[in-house]
Amino acid sequence: MIIYPAIDIMDGQCVRLVHGEKSQRTNYSNNPADVALKWRSLGARWLHVIDLDAAINQKPLANIFTIKKILTALGPGTMSVQVGGGIRERSHIETLLDLGVTRVIVGTKVIESESFAREIFSEFQERVVLALDSREGKVAINGWTGVSDMPTEEFAKRMDRLGARTMNVTDITRDGTLTEPNFEMIERLCKLVRADIVASGGVSALEHIEKLKKLKRKNMNGAIVGKALYEGKFDLKKAIEKYQDKETP
Repeated sequence: MIIYPAIDIMDGQCVRLVHGEKSQRTNYSNNPADVALKWRSLGARWLHVIDLDAAINQKPLANIFTIKKILTALGPGTMSVQVGGGIRERSHIETLLDLGVTRVIVGTKVIESESFAREIFSEFQERVVLALDSREGKVAINGWTGVSDMPTEEFAKRMDRLGARTMNVTDITRDGTLTEPNFEMIERLCKLVRADIVASGGVSALEHIEKLKKLKRKNMNGAIVGKALYEGKFDLKKAIEKYQDKETP
């Protein structure tokens, strides 16, 4: 298991939304790089970064300068970073990897183009992560502002066949709510695909990490924690010490 503290960036600030709605935005810091250093100091080995301006407003790499600041502050080789939001082209993936990002998250574009999905999963392999964002059983698109006709589980199986190595799975109705993850959906997906699964949306207590581990699925890779961290409701240091695998890179 890997615990992924999240940093969502909007207008260069570290924010959290509820259900992905801009109208329900809370600003937590005007210096996301400082937040990244804080999570690293508590033992985090991975960081989950989303460019919300890029995702919602479809402006690729909108906060690239802030992402650069985070990577510079962390320094090379000290923490793995996965970045997503508005990734629509192969060149966007290359730009982020060249900056030093460990993995790049893709979503809407692979729904729109199966050939694009096949190409990037083949070329970049484990360095590309699928954003599997679900709203009421259907795959969400465009920074969660729209919903496709594609059933979540059918899409997961299709992307697994095309070569996706890791899937970040989010039940949007749980995101930012401090409730709990959609354990049923996560367990079903773990059984359906070979790809590693990272749970997101509603992860807000150590018991949630415990329950994910108890699924005893080899491809249950980890959990992304967001709002609960910023509200002081989730003990990141304790979660990492208790649940994160010691060999986690």
